[in-house]
Formats: sequence, structure tokens, C-alpha cells
Amino acid sequence: MVDKRTILFDNLFRPYCEVALPNGASVYLRVLSDAEIRLRDMAAISVSNKAKKIVLKEGSDENTNIIEPLKEFSRTDMINLIKAVRVYYINLEVARLIQEEYIPLPFETDVTGEARRDVEDKRGQERIDTYRARQDEVNKRIVELEKELDALSDAELLERCINDRVLGFTNASYNDEAKAQLVYLCSYKDDSFRDRFFQNVDTVRELNPRLKALLEETYYEIDVDLTSLKN
Repeated sequence: MVDKRTILFDNLFRPYCEVALPNGASVYLRVLSDAEIRLRDMAAISVSNKAKKIVLKEGSDENTNIIEPLKEFSRTDMINLIKAVRVYYINLEVARLIQEEYIPLPFETDVTGEARRDVEDKRGQERIDTYRARQDEVNKRIVELEKELDALSDAELLERCINDRVLGFTNASYNDEAKAQLVYLCSYKDDSFRDRFFQNVDTVRELNPRLKALLEETYYEIDVDLTSLKN
């Protein structure tokens, strides 16, 4: 966890901080500029596009291991696979649509005793009501999904399974590259920000996964709203 008091700013008011590495070296992480964000995103899109071509190419290892096994799936297997993917997104969508209502404390400066207990009870009930409303909506959408899938032919189910697998593979490729590019682009040898810490993005890809995760997590801790650092 980065203490907000240790977050510094360069002459362009871009937040940065120093991170001590296990080998005694220090790396300086600075929030990306808009141009660097575009570089990160374009590199990730390029890798994702290449991954899609590879996984769809017959005879490739990726196609053999990811796509070909789907052709041996039974109808039930295909439906279950599609449901597993769709239900994940259904839950995300429902959680976004059905939000817990915030119940504020009374306006008084110091609220104690019965008034506070009443608000806490209402908040507890609101959490329960929100959970139940979400579950009802999720269950309703799952029933609709099951009806939709039951009406599809085996060939249509297979096409959906392939599309889901391809999308999952390309999304994973995009996310992995975006993370590697982020760590590469934000890391410098010192606070002059002239020399990048890592020789190239391939070096980042080979990093210890825990160290890479630490640098990424620290980056998002310093990439904050400037107004949140006032106090």
C-alpha cells in the first residue's frame, strides 16, 4: 500500500513514486501520459489480433488445444460451456444495474444511540433486499438463456462455443500484453525519467509474476485523482 504522502509529482504534475526491489535496486514508477496509454493499448490490440489469427489457424497448437476439442463435445457439454461464460457476464451486468441504495445518517453532527442503530438496521435490510433482487434477476435471465440455447441446433451451439473460446483467448492475450506494456512504460531508473528501467517489454514478460503484479498494483495506487491528495 502506497502512503499518499509518498506520492510525488514531476514538473507536468504526473504522480510518481519510488519502489524498492528485493535486490536492493529502486525503480521509479510514473503515471502514463495519454500518448503512452495509446501506445499500450495499440500494442495490446495488435497482440490480440495476432492471437485471434493463430487460434483460428487450423493445425496451430492453439487451435488444436483450444478449438478442436470443442468438436467432440456433446450437446449438453456445449450448453454448459456457453452457460458458464454467459452467467458470468449476467452477474456483472445485473450487479451494475441493481445498485444498493445508500442510506445516510441523519444530518446531526454526532449521531449515536437509537438513530444510528435505526440507520444501520435499514442499511442491513437494504443489503439483503439488493442481494435478493439481484438473484431474482439473474435467475430470470438464466431461464431465458436456457430457452434460447435449447432452441439452437448443434452446429449453432458449436459456433457459439468456438466464438466464446476465441474471445476468451484473445481477451487474455490483450490483458497480458496491456499489463506488460504498462509496467515497461511506467518504470524508470531514476526521477529524471529519461531512462526506462527495463531494457524492453520482453524483459517485463519474463519477470517474476509476483514482482510484476506488485509493480502493477503500485502503479494503480499512485494513479489517483489529484483532489484526493489534498489532505
